[in-house]
Amino acid sequence: MTSIEKITLSIGLNDKVAKVQIIETEKAMEIVKDHVKPIGGATIIPDCIGVYTHENGDIVVEKSLQVVFYGADLDAVKAAAVEIGKALNQESVALEVSTIQSAFIAC
Repeated sequence: MTSIEKITLSIGLNDKVAKVQIIETEKAMEIVKDHVKPIGGATIIPDCIGVYTHENGDIVVEKSLQVVFYGADLDAVKAAAVEIGKALNQESVALEVSTIQSAFIAC
């Protein structure tokens, strides 16, 4: 096992103005994929459900995506998160960083 940095982005799909999903999930996945592909080492998890509290206090439940990176450059992931947020018209994208023990198992 190796100690490695795991970075997770959680991306809601509701538009920040309309408060409902405007961009279809498949299209959103393509947008996310295009932004994370240059970074590498990512897994995109579709069909998550996020619960988010807007700045005005409104609580919404929305379809979301997660992107998990292993050993990626944190600054590159942050930059991608900003661009993804703009492309999907989000208030924010959640970023989580943790150090984990990881191994790739040969099959």
